[in-house]
Amino acid sequence: MLQAVAGNTLDGLGSVQNFTKKFSLRACPEGPDGGENTQASFTKNVAGTSVTITCKAGYRTNPGEATRGRSKCSHETLTWTPPSPNITCVEDKRCYRNPPNPINTRRIWDGQKEEGTEIVYSCRILYKTLTDEKSIYRCENKVWTLVTSEIKCDPPKCGDPPQVPDHGVLTYNSWDQITYQCDTYAIRSGVNSEHKISCKNFTWEELPKSFKCVGSDTYDAHQEWENFLNITLPVSTVLVFLVILCLLATRSDSPFCKICKGSTKEVSY
Repeated sequence: MLQAVAGNTLDGLGSVQNFTKKFSLRACPEGPDGGENTQASFTKNVAGTSVTITCKAGYRTNPGEATRGRSKCSHETLTWTPPSPNITCVEDKRCYRNPPNPINTRRIWDGQKEEGTEIVYSCRILYKTLTDEKSIYRCENKVWTLVTSEIKCDPPKCGDPPQVPDHGVLTYNSWDQITYQCDTYAIRSGVNSEHKISCKNFTWEELPKSFKCVGSDTYDAHQEWENFLNITLPVSTVLVFLVILCLLATRSDSPFCKICKGSTKEVSY
């Protein structure tokens, strides 16, 4: 005969040796105790059944901890075993909404949305800070909260800077100063290798016309011509001048004649 356990049975009908008899299934109480703020996902509670324990909506486990556990209805005791692993559920205070995006700013953010995460904002390049140099938003209790004064950035006033010359590059040092340089494969045709201009009275300073960059091939040809003008031509001119002086020196006692002929000694035989 099938026996029922008082208080923990499920009644039904079954066929045993062609006779219809009443039977009972051993079962655990409804729902295991998984801890505070947890929930169990199961459809039945008969002995041997296993269920999954997770956190309720709006709660989560701490970072790095298990997010779910398992509990089983024991045949011997008809009770639910403690969840394995045991989970601890805390209120989920992450900031799921996108963080604010103040106008004309850029931000430093690792993409995390955990409580306590901070995002640092500063003005975009070329924009002048009208208030503090930066502002900070922090994730606090599901909301991105401003913890410093709000940043305000003034757009640039000078417009487009002077045209970059051929073989040149432009670098913004700040919103009101830029530097012109020759690129890696070009050479500055002058003494200074760069030139800086500033924004004054809402206008960029002029870039000197003398600032030019030349490619390496052009520079080599230009350098050869400068060497000819500065070295070869002057030396050649001096030599021609000396030759002319020698030709004009006709007297034997002339100092120019001595330079041309050199000093000689009489030889007696």
